[in-house]
Amino acid sequence: MGGQPADEQPVGPASVVRVRPRALTEPARRALAAQRWRAPVTAVFARSFNVTAAGLVVNVASHPLDGVCQVQAAGAIGVRPGAMVAFEASERAVDVGLASTGRVPAGTFRRPESWFDAPGVADAVRPRLEAGARSLAGPEASDVGAALALVGLGAGLTPSGDDALVGMLALAWRAFGRTPALRALGASVAGGALTTDVAETHLVLACGGEFAPPVARLVEALERGRGVDDAVARVAAIGHSSGADLLAGVQVMAESLRRSAEKGRAMEGAVR
Repeated sequence: MGGQPADEQPVGPASVVRVRPRALTEPARRALAAQRWRAPVTAVFARSFNVTAAGLVVNVASHPLDGVCQVQAAGAIGVRPGAMVAFEASERAVDVGLASTGRVPAGTFRRPESWFDAPGVADAVRPRLEAGARSLAGPEASDVGAALALVGLGAGLTPSGDDALVGMLALAWRAFGRTPALRALGASVAGGALTTDVAETHLVLACGGEFAPPVARLVEALERGRGVDDAVARVAAIGHSSGADLLAGVQVMAESLRRSAEKGRAMEGAVR
């Protein structure tokens, strides 16, 4: 449920006028370039801050890139909310697009407990989680009502339902690419005020196949069947609980895709 590390609490420092990116992701480059590399500060934390550009929330931090819409820059602290930041333009960016291979990642993993496992939550929410996964599990899937029911579910900078959806979308994209369901979900979430601005950014980009590097590496590890434990640990470390919630979505989606594939094989066998 939180997109920033647990010890990043809002602070109120001096404004920053210019920022020189050391590295940035492609979504961050597109958003900042659309506004001529100027964007207002919308949130400040102890080790990073957010700006909003072209409808996306861009996180600016001093640590190496680990987010989907992020800039790595020196001096990513000491900024005042509302300040206008002028970024040095850059044409070089890190591609965070996940390739669609048409394969269902078959690896399994153990995940840490998430909000979805909490007493009083699991029984009520687990069926909604499974329904959301089923609504995305297929190349022709188009009815995203169950997936939309997860948007904004929970609390925090990125609510648990949104984090889980990002995990589901990563596997759906890998297996099927840009399906009617992903197009419909992205269109419904964009500018819809259904969740927080940070979560909206993550969901919109995920519907277009762009994910934080640790999430992409997890999908690739599940497909290879190697390095899964390390990849799971890196995702689990995202935010205060976002990683654990995202892993819950990945696991539920993997189970849904396996059941769908088994059902398909059984139907083929019956026809023959």
